[in-house]
Amino acid sequence: MGKKKLLVIIGVLVAVNFIVGMSVLGKLSESESDSKALEKLDLIPQAISIIRNNYVDAVDTEKLVYGALRGMADALDLHSQFMDIPDVKNLEVDTSGTFGGLGIEITKREGFVTVVSAIFGTPAYKKGLMAGDRIVKIDDETLHNPDLNDVVSKLRGEPGTDVVLTVLRGQGTIKTFTLTRAIIKVPSIVESKVLEDSIGYVKVTQFQEGTPLELHERLNDLEQQGIDSLILDLRDNPGGLLVSAVKVADLFLPGGHVIVSTKGRQRTQSQTFTSEDPGTHKMYPMAVLINNASASGSEIVAGAIKDLKRGVVIGDRSYGKGSVQTILRLGQGLAIRLTTAKYYTPNGTSIQDIGVEPNVTVKVTLEEEMQRRLQKYKTMEEALGEEKEKPEEETEKPSAKEETLPLTEKELEELTGKKPEKEEFVDQPLQRAIEILKALKAVGVDKVASLAPGKAVEPSPEEKGE
Repeated sequence: MGKKKLLVIIGVLVAVNFIVGMSVLGKLSESESDSKALEKLDLIPQAISIIRNNYVDAVDTEKLVYGALRGMADALDLHSQFMDIPDVKNLEVDTSGTFGGLGIEITKREGFVTVVSAIFGTPAYKKGLMAGDRIVKIDDETLHNPDLNDVVSKLRGEPGTDVVLTVLRGQGTIKTFTLTRAIIKVPSIVESKVLEDSIGYVKVTQFQEGTPLELHERLNDLEQQGIDSLILDLRDNPGGLLVSAVKVADLFLPGGHVIVSTKGRQRTQSQTFTSEDPGTHKMYPMAVLINNASASGSEIVAGAIKDLKRGVVIGDRSYGKGSVQTILRLGQGLAIRLTTAKYYTPNGTSIQDIGVEPNVTVKVTLEEEMQRRLQKYKTMEEALGEEKEKPEEETEKPSAKEETLPLTEKELEELTGKKPEKEEFVDQPLQRAIEILKALKAVGVDKVASLAPGKAVEPSPEEKGE
């Protein structure tokens, strides 16, 4: 490393020490123990000097500095991260909305890279990766307490290339998936239609900038077709833009009601988002479907609908991603992704690590979930313009029954003169939502009366960060 670069890095360390030191000094009145914090700050340059002078091999100072910064962020929580120059470039690719990858949202839990959600219609979704799967191996590399940004870089690559993922599912099931990278262009709303008994249905896959307007137009179309109730399907929705999720919830609420609040230490990180007046759409009975792959923005919408008693939330407990990460630049192309606030539902309930508990719990088996995905993907095949591909779990061998089946369905039909009977798949949470909405309408509940137009709620001093 050149002298000039070394001096720059040392300068950065001195600046960090100074800034952090001033911050600590500002907090001395809060805690007597903080008076010792400045002494501990001196340990960082001391440690770097000792390592550089005494380690058995020559050490790149930049590597030590980056390691120290990475360790600081990792010590905070699962979502805070130090970002070097390649990580920052990856972030720019993320925000562009188009990239070569697999279509999974990941986080880090208990030392494992964990799948939050496989995004609808992507390679990961088609192959059958599930929320909660822990990635333990990428190709031939076993992951030992990996850096999340490094994992993201390994998962991405040229479209058309393969990557092999080994995952730990549940308590001890190992599964291997071979996925082909693709350009990820995720549609926000993949389906809207009228179901039986004039019940509208809309499937939202994630919250993008244009989602509120598109959903508004879809609802207008459904209302012109005569719907008198609605099912909003947020299953497998990993979230997206906060402002988009707020606007989506606002479509169903009269003015002046809290949708979500964020609370952080800084005043700018504490905000309360309220619905605008008037309500955009009719106050017809409504059901929201969630599962354990519904995260972040989906939890904001579901939490608001539940707390404000605007509709019935049905399915399984959501994922529990309820914190706000802010990208703070360090200079020299570096940054820190820092958790700066947490989300709270209108009742003041934290989402983080808890999730949203549905009003009506409907558990589904892994087999039922895979069947739902297959059915949904087939339904949307033409709209998505993608080639048909059945979700599969590649490590599972066919069952003995499948292996010994002597005749194909076509051969069996030719011999017997009739097609073999197949058990029709029933999407249990969706069916339950239909039954509940039918029951509400049967007893004359044609609107939600409990939500009168309200007055915007002023944030408390705590919410303002005072």
